[in-house]
Amino acid sequence: MLTEQTLIKLIASCLKISQKKLTINSKIIDIEEWDSLGHLAIFFAIDKKTKGAASKIKKLNDSKNIKDIHKLLKQNKLAK
Repeated sequence: MLTEQTLIKLIASCLKISQKKLTINSKIIDIEEWDSLGHLAIFFAIDKKTKGAASKIKKLNDSKNIKDIHKLLKQNKLAK
């Protein structure tokens, strides 16, 4: 199960940035490192962490901030 903090840690790791640069309210457009390749890396890592379950969430890829990603994962019982 992903918590807000583990999701932030995972995203920071994928983007190779400090966790301190991210909060649950961080928006994709505000993070320079979150480009198309970073986006793919993040969603691949989330999918790997959820054993493939995250890839079945249709709107997940359209999320505009970390809070939305967490909310969708939570709604699908993949986060707490």
